[in-house]
Amino acid sequence: MLLLEGKPREALDASSRLETEEWRHIVAALAQHSLGHEQESLAALVRLRVSPLVSGYSVQVAQLHAFRGERDSAFEWLDRAYANRDPGMMQLKVDRSCAS
Repeated sequence: MLLLEGKPREALDASSRLETEEWRHIVAALAQHSLGHEQESLAALVRLRVSPLVSGYSVQVAQLHAFRGERDSAFEWLDRAYANRDPGMMQLKVDRSCAS
């Protein structure tokens, strides 16, 4: 929610308190990108993509790539999400973070 409110610094600070490592990487990558820290954003994305649990976060990885302006990668991850029947697919139409 902090990212949607335009508070990337606060979102980055709050990311360390998230329950799962994957969500910490997702929020960190989004916040770092919002702050203009592309290398840090990419590093968080890479850490997320090597997680053994990343397949359960395919929709979020797609959203992250879309947020970073990486359309081809976003669609690749959406294809993975669809193939894996990722439950996040049902939220894409109503998820405010997907709005542009």
